[in-house]
Amino acid sequence: MEAVRRLEQSDTKLVDKSEWNRRLSICKSCEKYEQYSGGLQVFKCMQCGCPGFTFMVEGSKCPLRKSKWR
Repeated sequence: MEAVRRLEQSDTKLVDKSEWNRRLSICKSCEKYEQYSGGLQVFKCMQCGCPGFTFMVEGSKCPLRKSKWR
């Protein structure tokens, strides 16, 4: 969670909560989504290897060839 804190403190623009939830629900329904076991809601995109942070950044897009969100 240290990485999330650093992202929030940087000049990186993050999406708002509703967009965050929209992107997360798309990621969760994707065949490339891998949920880590345990109590934390941490996952990894099997396409790009991102540990669930890419979708939080305002200017990012889904790494799949046919992007599922922007």
